[in-house]
Amino acid sequence: MCQRVKTREEIANQFYLSKADIQKLLGVSYATSKRIYDYAKKEDEKDLNGFIIEPTKVRITSVCRVTKTTLATIHKQVGAVANGA
Repeated sequence: MCQRVKTREEIANQFYLSKADIQKLLGVSYATSKRIYDYAKKEDEKDLNGFIIEPTKVRITSVCRVTKTTLATIHKQVGAVANGA
């Protein structure tokens, strides 16, 4: 079975992101998305004291903290692309 491809807007509205989600959302290579994922995973482990809900995903807030961007900025970028600006 094939999975449906998510849009950047759908990914930006998720709470948890996989490596592939990070790659598509930020427009980076797989190696870079893996590095961001690993740093965000460490942030999650530190903040949540081992209480991880999604073992193969990281929180979008941790990704924002690692990349030093705000969630509002990501939503603006995704919205601008979706609206054709």
